[in-house]
Amino acid sequence: MKTGRRVFLLLCLPVYWYACQGASNGKDAPTGTRFARCFGIEGDSLLSVRNNAQTPNFAYQYRQGMLNAESARIVCLSSVISALFDELGLSNAVIGVDDTAFITSVKLRKRIENGQVVSFAPGGKLRFEELVAAAPDAVFWYTMDQSNTDLCKRLEKAGIPVIMVQSFAETHPLGRSEWLRFTGRLFGLGSRADSLYHVIEKSYLGMAADSARRKEGPTVLVNAPYSGQWNLPASNSYLSILMRDAGGRYLWADHPGSGTFSLQLEAVFQRAVQARVWINCNDYRSRAELLAEDKRFGNICAYREGLVFAANKGSRRGGGLPFWEEGSVRPDKVLHDLRIVFMADSARYKDMHYYRALP
Repeated sequence: MKTGRRVFLLLCLPVYWYACQGASNGKDAPTGTRFARCFGIEGDSLLSVRNNAQTPNFAYQYRQGMLNAESARIVCLSSVISALFDELGLSNAVIGVDDTAFITSVKLRKRIENGQVVSFAPGGKLRFEELVAAAPDAVFWYTMDQSNTDLCKRLEKAGIPVIMVQSFAETHPLGRSEWLRFTGRLFGLGSRADSLYHVIEKSYLGMAADSARRKEGPTVLVNAPYSGQWNLPASNSYLSILMRDAGGRYLWADHPGSGTFSLQLEAVFQRAVQARVWINCNDYRSRAELLAEDKRFGNICAYREGLVFAANKGSRRGGGLPFWEEGSVRPDKVLHDLRIVFMADSARYKDMHYYRALP
């Protein structure tokens, strides 16, 4: 058994952890974290992962430094997780991902083209036998509803540690980014991870403070309908916090919660017509495509003013979006883009990382 596996420590504790929600200003965070709610840093030896609302009876602990940064072979079963490795300079440790079609990282794309990174769950179906045969030092995964618990146990029985990365459950953008500190410590790179994170945090908070000092921002509509429903973020969700910190006035900021909710199109149109900016129309390449979908879009102020944006800059034909991959680790870049969007600073559209104006 490899050294990394010998020091692996996974505890499934019969104890209730609260959901990864709560205040989003850095207060009441778990031990050793600032904005993250789903993991804690227990001194210099252990890391604890707290579950989300759908997995109330499980918690996990891992030993810091359990993996060798120079020789570890890692499988990341989410492009969001692989982005953490990319940011930490650990791309060379990644030998597998869930589906290579969704990877947008330049470094990982090169490794994919060279045959150094392969898919282990294309189309969402895990190739269990192939994964076991690859014998990685660890599999980085996540759980939303305990549906993969049995697969995790089978992997552990085969001698492959499974490390749960619950960054998706963080409601604050900086909480998701702070998982850099969790991931880095598993490789004994705590100082590097802290430095990277603190630069991101300082940049983000500086821009948010500047937004708060500016005059009242534009009203904002987000997303586009799908199958007759319009999915919208609640007031304390990831995207709502980003819009608020960028100076936007989200039209459904009065809807409580930290997840998403759905409305019928008619209910959305009643309020949407006043939106001065419309963001995250990611499935569309032009305003003409939007109008062809539903003529009522033409009544929305943002549509008439040409202030409709998609977060699909740099997207791949397979469906990968840097906005959800790198952007989950670099919320400062997302905030940078949204501030440009909300200020309608067309001269700076070319400087945006993830967003683009629909022609």
